Amino acid sequence: MPDASAPRPRYRDPSSPEAARIADLLGRMTTEEKLMQLCLLTRIDRLAEDSASGPLYPTLVHGLGASYCTGYFDPEAFNRIQRFLVEETRHGIPLIMMGESLHGSMFDGATVFPQAIGLGSTWNTELMSEVAAAIGRETRATGIAQTYAPNLDLSRDPRWGRVEENYGEDPFLTSRLGVAYVRALQAQGVASSPKH
Repeated sequence: MPDASAPRPRYRDPSSPEAARIADLLGRMTTEEKLMQLCLLTRIDRLAEDSASGPLYPTLVHGLGASYCTGYFDPEAFNRIQRFLVEETRHGIPLIMMGESLHGSMFDGATVFPQAIGLGSTWNTELMSEVAAAIGRETRATGIAQTYAPNLDLSRDPRWGRVEENYGEDPFLTSRLGVAYVRALQAQGVASSPKH
């Protein structure tokens, strides 16, 4: 648990240069704490049940880097685990919530847009920007800060099982639609991790 009476460490000082803040934090972290920042766990609701006293406590006390959520999401559970990580761990590092959003945020009630192959057939970067901005707004509203999208693979063989996730076989088209998607999504405060 962070000591409220101690002087504020440099990594918590927003006026310090970013590189100095990072060096300060890494210098304070144990190997276990660094390793836990590399971990990504699913089903945050189950994790939250264990945070204060359950069998995962000895691990969570070192922190947690990320949680991956698709479909099922419990905001109260997320808030419980986030509060635990910020208030009860040595450095108070919050986790990052990650998800999927290839053609919509993957939650009940979210807008479902056509699959990427359908959007790719439009050759319309302006439309892609509008779609990605809407996805970004809905994704951010759930608390997700990073998403695995867009998929920038090229669909060269229709027998491949993930053709629908791509914009098509053309590298130029894929690059233009990918750039439009990333810029519009990130303008809504959601980090884009293009994949494959």
